[in-house]
Amino acid sequence: GEGGGGEGGGRAWRCSGRTNSELVLNLTLANIVQTPAVREVMLAVDRGHFLLDRTERVSKTYSYGPYADAPQSIGHGVTISAPHVHAMALEALASVLGRGSRVLDVGSGSGILLAYMHGLVGEGGMVVGVEVLEPLVRESVENLRRAGFEPIRADRTGADATTPCGSAAAPGGGASLIVRAGDGWEGAPDLGLFDAIHVGAYASAPPEALVRQLKPGGRMVLPLGTHDRQAIHQIDKSASGDISTRPISDHVRYVPLVRRTPPSCGGPDGAIDWDARYRRGWAYGREPNDFVVEVARRFLGYVVKEESGCGAEQTECFAGGSAAAQVCSEAKGDAWGGDAGALGEDRAPGAGRPSLHVLSLGEGQGRNAVFLASLGHSVTAVDGSAVGLRKASLLAAERDVPEARFTTVVADLHAYVPLPASCDIVLSVFCALPSPARAQLHAACVRALRPGGMVVIVAFAPRQSTVRGARAAGPPADRLVSVSQLASELEGLDLLVGEEVEAVL
Repeated sequence: GEGGGGEGGGRAWRCSGRTNSELVLNLTLANIVQTPAVREVMLAVDRGHFLLDRTERVSKTYSYGPYADAPQSIGHGVTISAPHVHAMALEALASVLGRGSRVLDVGSGSGILLAYMHGLVGEGGMVVGVEVLEPLVRESVENLRRAGFEPIRADRTGADATTPCGSAAAPGGGASLIVRAGDGWEGAPDLGLFDAIHVGAYASAPPEALVRQLKPGGRMVLPLGTHDRQAIHQIDKSASGDISTRPISDHVRYVPLVRRTPPSCGGPDGAIDWDARYRRGWAYGREPNDFVVEVARRFLGYVVKEESGCGAEQTECFAGGSAAAQVCSEAKGDAWGGDAGALGEDRAPGAGRPSLHVLSLGEGQGRNAVFLASLGHSVTAVDGSAVGLRKASLLAAERDVPEARFTTVVADLHAYVPLPASCDIVLSVFCALPSPARAQLHAACVRALRPGGMVVIVAFAPRQSTVRGARAAGPPADRLVSVSQLASELEGLDLLVGEEVEAVL
């Protein structure tokens, strides 16, 4: 989904208005809106239609409301971009858009940019929105209809994708307006080439599939960079197919561009529809992995009841920069929920135990992240499944974890590097990435640590298929990892524990 805000050369964030007209006027006076056509479409589309039922919040510097020049939450862990960011994107694309043009918006989120673009392409044009989150697709269709448009909800394969839907009910005349659930990294290859492409989420490099879908003479606008620093870039494809790239903004902040079904450790092709799996229930239960409880016991100083556990053939690796850490043995921690509970009464930070910043990768439905947050630590849970992380938030609420201590990020771990800095613990739970991507992720884990921090990894070991046999397909061979491989990928850290565990099945 979309989500951006930034300085805009020092002129943005000061353009809020009490009405849509006043907002656009302020953007024009600040010279952010410069083109008459952009001004007209932003006046014609009321931003208020795309921010209904949102509670207004007050900040020290500005008030949130439909016409505030600030990014605002639209649910599902994403935001609608600040108006000045939308204006910058439209200004960059205006010269390649005209009557009959074709435009693709990747990460279409609330749908507001689709409405703006519809007015720019006019009669005979086509506007296509691709959004990875199904609930946002439904909500954006409702938003567009409220604003007077009648979009098509196309399926991922492009069924009905060529049916016009503008008509007299849509401002600006008969352009086709299509909204579909899909993978932004893939775009909409079944719909041909586009004069313009806008991407509302950041990537480290332009997705190759989107570059291929750009017409000669076309232009793409997207944020490029890292988690901590991004800038909006303009990418032009010449008539001969040559590509040129240049930044057109100051610092901005977007959510990462995620794949609809991230690579994982399931069937023979290495992919599982995790959203579908997590909808059916608690795929792996609601209690933490034994090895996470062991980390709490051995390294964080908590009292843990010990009972026998079981699991698969796995590689466990605890690595960190602190020489004071203890070497631990195979995890045998009990579950932590219910009356029994894994932890003693001494649960919260205190008595010399500070609250730590924990980043948990491949978190699924949140059982490990919620466990650590319940101990008083600040935890960010990252996974490719929005359904899984919604359940994680429910579990956190059930365990009375304060919202301020628990954050979720829907992201493909291929793109979620570099990681946020200043982590005390980075936890990687059966991510099962291909070897090159895994090495890149683990190197990023090292860079993300504070001095004395720790990386904790559990992964499928080389003998996993032998031990588990027909019980589970497991990941392909290039996603199995040994202790020695992990040690090489965590260069610069002291290996505190490293063992391949053949647990009792």
